[in-house]
Amino acid sequence: MDTAENNDMAQKFGEEYDQTWGSFDEMTPELLTERLSRNGFLRKGHIERIDQAEAFESNAGFWFRLKLKFSPDYEGDVPIDVMLKLYRARRIHGGVAEWAFYSELAPQTPGASVCPVYDCAIDHDRRRCHFLMRDIGVTHENEPPKERPYGRAVEEVLKYHISWWNHTRLDKWPFTVALHSAKGVSAAIAEEEIRKSCVDYEGHLRTFVEEKGDKLEAGWIRKMEQVIPRYADVFSSRVSDKKNTTLLHGDLHLWNFAYPKDPMRDQLILLDWENNRRGLGPYDLAYMLVHATGGRSRAREIEANLINLYYAKLTDQVADYSREAFEYDFRLSIISTTFFPLYNKLPFAMRSAMDAYGDWDCDELLT
Repeated sequence: MDTAENNDMAQKFGEEYDQTWGSFDEMTPELLTERLSRNGFLRKGHIERIDQAEAFESNAGFWFRLKLKFSPDYEGDVPIDVMLKLYRARRIHGGVAEWAFYSELAPQTPGASVCPVYDCAIDHDRRRCHFLMRDIGVTHENEPPKERPYGRAVEEVLKYHISWWNHTRLDKWPFTVALHSAKGVSAAIAEEEIRKSCVDYEGHLRTFVEEKGDKLEAGWIRKMEQVIPRYADVFSSRVSDKKNTTLLHGDLHLWNFAYPKDPMRDQLILLDWENNRRGLGPYDLAYMLVHATGGRSRAREIEANLINLYYAKLTDQVADYSREAFEYDFRLSIISTTFFPLYNKLPFAMRSAMDAYGDWDCDELLT
């Protein structure tokens, strides 16, 4: 979907409704006809039947691949193949973040290619959230090409970094709210919330050691005991004025992209925006290099080229961001990536983060 189509989608679909579906069984042809008509995507006719083709789960929620049967007089913009995403109650904050992205941010991002959304609803009291989206599995593959397209991933996320660089929209809800997730510690929010997050991570570290201590090096544990309290001071000081911050994807890796089966017709799409937040742009790059390349040895092979690509394309559009400031933010973001393994209890990811921490002499930033 190009920018013009994004804006058209935002005009049709720009309010929050509290009538949510908690399961696939609650979705009827009559209700879906009413929702799609109200949102402007169904102009004539109605839905006769909804067939479930597949169901699966993710960390965020429950997914249903559906096929719609329309009446013969149907006119509209909804395809036969759609996906229903139901957020888990404990992950509703991700639904709120994704709602802000699809309804407001994506339509205002030049050149962005996103998955079309036809309906969304959030019920805060019952902690429910659903999205009805195009089933892009019809036109795209989820498996990255054999020649891993890290450069394309950087160029895609840069569209958002550049568009939302120092943008005042990020001063407002939901970007001021703490994200209690594996990557939330990288959010540029109030100092009090950053410090609360670090206290939480002290608990995550203790649990990690209790459950997986036999797979952790003693040096990693001692290092994180030093990093967590110092990080709160350094990171909160860096982001206090919100200077040179932007919209982050928050979980940048190659399996969060959809790759077009026909590149002449369709575009690369960056998916799963439930972790989006305000933060330091280099975090997305650092996270991908540390946690999404298959280990530190591979990351070292591609790191310099990706760093240079990111900085060159960013500063072609963004002013007053020196190479020195960028490298400081990148190193600080490397420190941010060390928190992710604590939350999810991943020894392999801890090794990658600690190796990157040492490579970039991150101790220097915390002294």
